[in-house]
Amino acid sequence: MIYPLLAMVAFTFILLFTGFVMRYRAVSTGEVSLGYFRLVSGDAPKYLQQATRHYSNLFEMPVLFYVAALICVLYPLEGSLISGLGWAYFVSRVAHAAVHLTYNNVIHRMLVFQVSNLALIGLWVIIGMELTG
Repeated sequence: MIYPLLAMVAFTFILLFTGFVMRYRAVSTGEVSLGYFRLVSGDAPKYLQQATRHYSNLFEMPVLFYVAALICVLYPLEGSLISGLGWAYFVSRVAHAAVHLTYNNVIHRMLVFQVSNLALIGLWVIIGMELTG
């Protein structure tokens, strides 16, 4: 489970850097003023709003993934099902980002988000059964 965990952390840092590049671009082209970022309020280009919102998303449900992954590493809970669910979660979050940050079809985004949630629920069910059984 350590590899899906490290992949998710690396992906989060990649999106942090991507967001910085988008913010720099928006300021340097005059699409927003530097003052916009004081409170992140006012009008901003859609691509910047999407990137900012998506980065915030990475600190909502993925927090439960991080906790689950740490539990698996610390206890240690291993196996192909746990590893598979960890990778399924990671891949579905990458797919979610790809949809959200490109063509942003809400239905497609919702579907990959639900796949990630199912993987996360499955992971927690297994953890619960292993730790209480």
